[in-house]
Amino acid sequence: VNLKLYRGTFVIHCYSPYSIAWAKILERKNLKFLGFIDISENGFKDRFMNKYVHKNLDTINNKIDYVFIINRRKKICNQIKENYLSNGFNKKNIFPIHLTDKY
Repeated sequence: VNLKLYRGTFVIHCYSPYSIAWAKILERKNLKFLGFIDISENGFKDRFMNKYVHKNLDTINNKIDYVFIINRRKKICNQIKENYLSNGFNKKNIFPIHLTDKY
């Protein structure tokens, strides 16, 4: 992973085994992981990262510097990104990570 990010905090939107792996990678980049955001899977503590899966950002009481959107579909990533942009996040601090729309 060759991301040039400054220190800060981050959340990952969309909970999955793939997003757990990304959380571990990003923590090695001197970033502090605050938790997962997922509308359909929430309300529990992930046993690998020991962080909660939240329904939305309102339940996280810390300042969030970066949002990583991890979903297999590019279209879904872009829709989620638009929601964050409309809520005041800077597009330079939102990172959609997707595989492909064809599978």
